[in-house]
Amino acid sequence: MYLQSDAKLWWRVKYESIRTGEDTLETWEKLKVAIRLQFFPENIEYNARRKLRELLQTKSVQDYVREFSALMLNIRDMGDKDKLFTFLEGLKPYDHMELQIQRVDTLPKAIQVAECLGNYQVEARKDRSQPSARAGFKEG
Repeated sequence: MYLQSDAKLWWRVKYESIRTGEDTLETWEKLKVAIRLQFFPENIEYNARRKLRELLQTKSVQDYVREFSALMLNIRDMGDKDKLFTFLEGLKPYDHMELQIQRVDTLPKAIQVAECLGNYQVEARKDRSQPSARAGFKEG
């Protein structure tokens, strides 16, 4: 019911072939495999790994986390330590060092701490850019 566009068309054709006995999908696992074969390029995981290897934080931590997480959705068999290592290696040096100082040991914890750092850095920049109440006052 939730499929749209090409996926909806594919399912209608697939359902008809199942109904007529030309095809079968007995389990949820087989349906997931059929969907992956139909809609995911064969090299999607390879491409995601390549992009992940080249990914560096060039903007905000939130942007980096978003890009990293999107790539990780296409990589199913990376170990937890490798995920954490890869995440840390792509961070800007200051953020990387701060996470090492805090001894983060899991990817979810690293993401949480990094996002807090990013929020803190944004707030600190806002505070520095706003003139204080006395800055424009001259004693004379």
